[in-house]
Amino acid sequence: MQIETETYILPECLACYAMYGESCGDDELDIAYDEWLEREVKFNGFTSMHLVDVSDSPNFMRYHELHSFGIGSCDTLEFKFHTTKQEDN
Repeated sequence: MQIETETYILPECLACYAMYGESCGDDELDIAYDEWLEREVKFNGFTSMHLVDVSDSPNFMRYHELHSFGIGSCDTLEFKFHTTKQEDN
């Protein structure tokens, strides 16, 4: 099993929720993040996806990973995840 690092652009206010499970105060955003994470794991065939780092310099962006979930323009950060995939035998 090989560990790879994937970087995604996500809303800044999700940092505490993603790292510690503490709600950012916006249930719609928390739910969108959970749905996005589940979709990424299934779509990419990851066996695991764990947050390992979050940047500390926000950028205001219109398009980010949660845009398709109805989350609009906001300050964003880079979220880095370690991912693994099932190896083909």
